[in-house]
Amino acid sequence: MGENQSNIHYYYRTVKDLRGNKILDFDDPENILDCLNENVRKTFLSNPSTLKDDDVCQIIALDGNKVVGSEMCFANRYLDGNDIHECYGHSTLFVSEPYRKLMVGADLMLQAASFRERQDNIVAGISQIAYPIYKAMRYGCFSFPRFIVLMKSRCVVESMFKSLGKSAILISKPIDLCLWLYRKAICQLVPNKQYKIEKVQATPIEVEEIVLQDDHRFKELHDKKWFDWCLSYSFTANPENSKYLNLVKENNKIIAFYVVKVDFFAEVGSSSYKNIRLATIAEWGIKKGCSLTESQLHLLALKNIKENVDGVQIATTDNRVEKKYRKYCFFPMGIVNNAVYMNSIKDDEVKKKHNWRLRIAAGDTLIN
Repeated sequence: MGENQSNIHYYYRTVKDLRGNKILDFDDPENILDCLNENVRKTFLSNPSTLKDDDVCQIIALDGNKVVGSEMCFANRYLDGNDIHECYGHSTLFVSEPYRKLMVGADLMLQAASFRERQDNIVAGISQIAYPIYKAMRYGCFSFPRFIVLMKSRCVVESMFKSLGKSAILISKPIDLCLWLYRKAICQLVPNKQYKIEKVQATPIEVEEIVLQDDHRFKELHDKKWFDWCLSYSFTANPENSKYLNLVKENNKIIAFYVVKVDFFAEVGSSSYKNIRLATIAEWGIKKGCSLTESQLHLLALKNIKENVDGVQIATTDNRVEKKYRKYCFFPMGIVNNAVYMNSIKDDEVKKKHNWRLRIAAGDTLIN
């Protein structure tokens, strides 16, 4: 069989297959199936939202018996007011190069969005290439700005002055001192109240309560079980990566929280930036009635990041906060794209961004 759309068919790998360690007898010359390795298997089987053995965890595109593409799927939950609904997310789409022109990738996206009747879907971290496809599939698409706070200049200097080699550090050091002074000045904007920052291994119930008291009608169900799952498991197994939850306390009471995710990138997209360690303030929340603001919480997080990172990624859906970050000279770095498709809700309000509690840590973004 050759590269022809009519030969492409799909296999639905289920949670039951994973639990039983079912061996798939497919030809896989590009090792595409390796994306669902033992580490990912443990992560899937620990998902607190996985309710059924027939939940699909991977859709495999086949040309005859040859694997030519794959997309992972995982169970998720969201809230409409106080009502909990099941939904699904999608992750790690890959298609073999010769089959991309046959639109196998788009077909995998369609398959992932509709393997159940009246399926609800939440997808996050969408690339600019995939974004118009989700728009064409009539998803409600939500974009909000992303900023980078530069902690070290090494990667930028190396990119601009490639011929300097290791001598680039001579330029980086004085720039890094200026960056440190700049961040110190910016972080003084947090009120002088004595906030205590505490890193924890297990999620206290107060974190769940802060999320659930949020006023948005729709939100992913980021409860205690979800936080503990994301902090303990990952689809990736890079030892350079890490995640942790910090509590913000005032008078020994939890008033806010934030989750930091640290990722190592050997190369950032098509840019010349190499060997980057990026911290992301991926999730956060503030107790109702507390005087701490979103921008102040982000600055607290920025001030207390101890890891050796090149930059810190922050995003916001609040236009007032966005204006502050531009005023602070935080570096705009594209946008965050999330999307929803709700078959079970006919109300058009579900496709309006202001009705959703949106975070970088949506869909598979924190577990990835």
